[in-house]
Amino acid sequence: MTFYEKLSPFYDQMISFESRFENEQKIFKNVLQKFPAKTILDAGCGSGFHSILLSSLGTKVTAFDPSGKMLKLAFENAKNHKFNIEFYQSDFLNFHENTNQSFDALYTLGNSFVHLNNLNDISGALENFYNILNPGGYACIGIVNYDKVLETENLEISTKDKNGIIFHRYYTQNEITVTFHVDISGREYHHFETELYPLTSKVLTELSFDSGFKKVDLFGNLKLDKYDSKKSENIVAFLKK
Repeated sequence: MTFYEKLSPFYDQMISFESRFENEQKIFKNVLQKFPAKTILDAGCGSGFHSILLSSLGTKVTAFDPSGKMLKLAFENAKNHKFNIEFYQSDFLNFHENTNQSFDALYTLGNSFVHLNNLNDISGALENFYNILNPGGYACIGIVNYDKVLETENLEISTKDKNGIIFHRYYTQNEITVTFHVDISGREYHHFETELYPLTSKVLTELSFDSGFKKVDLFGNLKLDKYDSKKSENIVAFLKK
C-alpha cells in the first residue's frame, strides 16, 4: 500500500481542509487575477482541496491523482462542496494519455511534484506539462524550498496538535533524495514515510527551460511574495509556455 493510501484517513485533518478554505480562496483570487485561466488541470490533486478552491473561483477544473483512496476523498469533498469536477486516476508521467483536453493552466501544489524522485522523471513530467497547455498557458508548481532545507540542514517541518492528534512531519536525508516522514500520535501511533527529490530552484528553472517553457517566475508563496532562497518556506514557480 502506498504512502498516501495509508495516510488518506488522516489527510484532511492534517492539512486543516475546512479551516483553510476561506483564507486561501482570497489568495487564489489574487493569483488568478495576475495569472488568468479558464480551464485548469490539477496535477496530483490529493483530496481535492485546490481543485475545489479553484472551481469556487469560476474556473473549469479537471484533476488527477495516482492514489485511488485520495481520489475517493476528492470525489466526496467535491460533492459536499457542490462542485462538478472531473477526477481521474493517473500519475505525472502518464496523465496526458487519459485526457484529450488541453488547458490554460496546470497547477501542482502541496509538494506533490517532488514525489517524482529522479531527474529523468521530473524532466518527463515537465515536458508533459508543456505539451498539455494551450498556447500562452502556464504551469504553477508549488514545492518546499529545498534550497533552504539543504543549506541549513534543518530537516524538521512541523509538529501540530489537531484536536488531540499530534502530526509530526520531518525529513531524513539520503545520498540524493530525502525521506519524508509523518508520525501521528494520540489515541494510537502511526508512522508513514516516502521518498522525495529535493528539487532546488536552479534545477527546476533549468529543466523548465529545457522542456520548452519560455519564462520562469519564482515566488516564495502563493501570496506571490518575492522568492528568497535563504528565507522562503516554499518555491512557487510559474512556467510560461
